[in-house]
Amino acid sequence: MNKHMNKHKFTDKEKEYIRENAKTSTISEMAEALGLRYASIVYFLNVNKIPHLSRTGKCESGLSPREFEVLSLMAKGYSNKEIADELFLSITTIKTHLSNIYGKLLLTGDNWGHAEMRVKAVLMYLNQGEGLLNEVWKY
Repeated sequence: MNKHMNKHKFTDKEKEYIRENAKTSTISEMAEALGLRYASIVYFLNVNKIPHLSRTGKCESGLSPREFEVLSLMAKGYSNKEIADELFLSITTIKTHLSNIYGKLLLTGDNWGHAEMRVKAVLMYLNQGEGLLNEVWKY
């Protein structure tokens, strides 16, 4: 397989390099250092849900604008139903957004219950705001 394809089979050394440098190097810098395409690095980061520096130099959680909007309403104390009403969405859609948010923030049910994940997500939002998440692992 060509090492420049998006489905590149990463070596252990490449995986380790990306994980160690994701928060301090841009994707372009990592791609250049490893001799890989930008898209290959992005693919690896997204598949493994690794927060990383954006082009602006801020660490990105990967939240979509809608997920960020749901999280901001959650931080204001809105219930799932109130968020659904505010955004003209179903409660099921809100629950899907919340599940996606928790996953992207590396909050899993294996470690915490639903209420704890909700509180931790809100704390991350309040502590980091639009720069969400500079240090996702500190919580």
